[in-house]
Amino acid sequence: MKNKQYLYFFQDYNFVYKNQELRVTMTFGVCNSKNFETVDSMIAEADRLLYNGKISGKNSVRY
Repeated sequence: MKNKQYLYFFQDYNFVYKNQELRVTMTFGVCNSKNFETVDSMIAEADRLLYNGKISGKNSVRY
């Protein structure tokens, strides 16, 4: 799954800004556009999945 590859890349990457190491976490809410009649309903579902992932913890992909 490509989304998880991005997640692991950023999780393991050492970002440096002004000589200070930064840790980055990411959470994704992903849905298939074919399952929705409108763009608004698709975005609402992706947003719901995103917030579900944030509540559950960092570094996750929710489908």
